[in-house]
Amino acid sequence: SLDTTFSQDGIVALPMGNATDVLTDLLIQDDGKLLLAGYSFTAGAQHFSLARLQNDGSFDATFSGDGKVLTAFAGYNAYASSMIVTPDDQILVGGYVRLGNQRSMAMARFNADGQLDTSFDGDGLLIRWDAVAN
Repeated sequence: SLDTTFSQDGIVALPMGNATDVLTDLLIQDDGKLLLAGYSFTAGAQHFSLARLQNDGSFDATFSGDGKVLTAFAGYNAYASSMIVTPDDQILVGGYVRLGNQRSMAMARFNADGQLDTSFDGDGLLIRWDAVAN
C-alpha cells in the first residue's frame, strides 16, 4: 500500500520546468533525503534537473533555496541520465548534450547545497566532444 507519510497520499508530482520533466535517477541519502536527477524542458531547451526532497516528499529548501536546480548547457539540449554522490558530498551528474544531430558526453558537479561546483572545469559543467555519446 502507499505510504501516506510521504506527501500525505504516497504520491508526489515534481514540476521542475515548464513542460516535460523526466526522472532518470534517484538516490536515498544517508539522512533519508531523496536526491533526484533528470532533465526538464524550460526556456526553449532541455536542461539537467536536480532536486532534493525531505523524507516526507516535500522539496528540501536547504538545497538551492527551493529544493530544485535546472542547469543549462548554453546552446545545447542537455539530458541527465545518472548521478553519484562522492565521498566528499559532491553530486556528479552525467548525461549528454545535443545540438542537431551531434551528441556528446556531458557532466555537471554540484556542491551538497545544490550550487554548481565552479572548481570543476571552471564553471561546474563539462562537455567532451571527443567522447561521442550514442
